[in-house]
Amino acid sequence: MQDVYSSGGVCWSNVNSAGRCKEILSQGVSKEECCGGANAPETTAYSEEDYDNGALFFWQVLGGGVKCDSCRSSCLGVSCSEGRKCVLRRGMPKCVCRPECRESKAQAEGPVCGTDGRTYRNVCKLKRRVCRKGYHELAVAYGGQCRSSCLGVRCRHGRSCLLDQNLSAHCVKCSRRCSIGSAGGQPQEAQQAREALRPVCGVDGNTYKSACHLRAAACRAGRAIAIAYKGPCRKYTDCRSIQCRPGQLCLTEPHTERPRCVTCLYRCPRNKELVRERNRHRNRDYQDPSPLALCASNNVTYPSWCHIMKDACLTGLVLETRHAGACNARDPPPFHENASAAKELQLTKKPIGKGKPSKSSAATSSAATTTATTTTTTSSSNTTAAAATSSSFL
Repeated sequence: MQDVYSSGGVCWSNVNSAGRCKEILSQGVSKEECCGGANAPETTAYSEEDYDNGALFFWQVLGGGVKCDSCRSSCLGVSCSEGRKCVLRRGMPKCVCRPECRESKAQAEGPVCGTDGRTYRNVCKLKRRVCRKGYHELAVAYGGQCRSSCLGVRCRHGRSCLLDQNLSAHCVKCSRRCSIGSAGGQPQEAQQAREALRPVCGVDGNTYKSACHLRAAACRAGRAIAIAYKGPCRKYTDCRSIQCRPGQLCLTEPHTERPRCVTCLYRCPRNKELVRERNRHRNRDYQDPSPLALCASNNVTYPSWCHIMKDACLTGLVLETRHAGACNARDPPPFHENASAAKELQLTKKPIGKGKPSKSSAATSSAATTTATTTTTTSSSNTTAAAATSSSFL
């Protein structure tokens, strides 16, 4: 037996551009009950005629929706969230992004670099992205285009400029105090406090009192410093004499033969995917500054930092980012998507790592993420590395 409502109409959650509704809020109600004054959402709609379940199913699924009318025909009483403003679209009120900033003044100020590592035409474009995407942590890092060096970067709110693994500049909050007080009565907290106070060896060959002291040194240097391994640096040591954390692999620096613990991950995006992602970001509002190529310390060009780490883990040899762009602009070497790059290293050193990394694992150095810092979003492997750089310092 079908359910039939003898009085009232249908209240809908929203109405589409064709003036039809599909999502029911309630049935058998009056227009006053549905539209409910100023507290009703601006998207609420109402239809005078009520329908039985069979008719509703037909109109909702097969008929493109029931013809309905928006509860509101003006912006009077419509309350929008911060950064949004009510406007009429096809006779219906709608909250759209309208950040509070003067477009002419913003254009005069010029481009800004966001905390996501992207260059925006002006501060209004950045605020629009915050509103449209809901990226409430996104803010202006510094004025001007995003840079590949700290030269000319003026950070705000007491932050300092730091270069990440992709040689992109970020404004980060540096640690001012590294002393740790009482850890309280919890055993786990006490253990964490003891771990935080233990010395670490940096990839620069210097011993630091703690990871906090290493991060402070990185801020002073203006460039991320990774942790090579826990404990003080030892003059004569290799991968056979140090113990990496579970899930890490020990790599050897080709020139100094010093060991370094890293986390090896192998799921790198293909070069075509990187190009597609960057092209998608080329619009009027912002630009993705991530380079399409990185030159590594083995003089081989890679499409991303992820691919550099991938070859490093496969060969057991540490690779660093030398500079953005191809190693030889006139005659760039081919990109390497797999271990074939190992044949071109021109290095005879064999890996000394403990065990082989899993093939199911994408390239990111956990040591780099320990020292690195930025707030954002994400996408390509270069952007992920930049986001990792922000987290430790903020």
